[in-house]
Amino acid sequence: MGSPLEEPTAWRNWAGNETAQAVRLARPRTAEEASAVVIAAVRDGRRVRAVGAGHAMNAIGRPDDGGVQVALDRCADLVALDGGSGLVTVRGGMTLRRLNRLLAEAGLALTNQGHGEQATIAGAIATGTHGTGARYGSLSTQVRALEVVLADGKVVTCSRGNAPSCSPPPASASASSAS
Repeated sequence: MGSPLEEPTAWRNWAGNETAQAVRLARPRTAEEASAVVIAAVRDGRRVRAVGAGHAMNAIGRPDDGGVQVALDRCADLVALDGGSGLVTVRGGMTLRRLNRLLAEAGLALTNQGHGEQATIAGAIATGTHGTGARYGSLSTQVRALEVVLADGKVVTCSRGNAPSCSPPPASASASSAS
């Protein structure tokens, strides 16, 4: 059973230059709940848009008027952290601020990160968030695998070796040791 939709509300990004009206908000806790939301929205003829912190200045996170916005703030858990390998598995709604704090406590750090620690992992990956330096890639280059809910509600895990089926569970990012 999917998470219930909250009453229609207005939405705006942090800058206020992107808005939408009568947006239904879903706040799933699991990929299965998100899947149920997508399936119900498709059945009802509504478009779905995932949203993170609303930090982008463009319309990438703007839901359609009357659409369904899926917020991942309740799907923000640390799933696993292996200090030896640096492999960290988190849910997509985790903010960069929280991830950085968890990594620091384990003596780890991201290789590179853009500004805006209020951004979510999923949002930062989806929008190509990057830091500085020609030697370092964007945040997405540190990702090993993603758990994704597709447009038909199917939950898949995507990784470099499994891209065609594009099926993602929690985002797994490799962190480097902090020195």
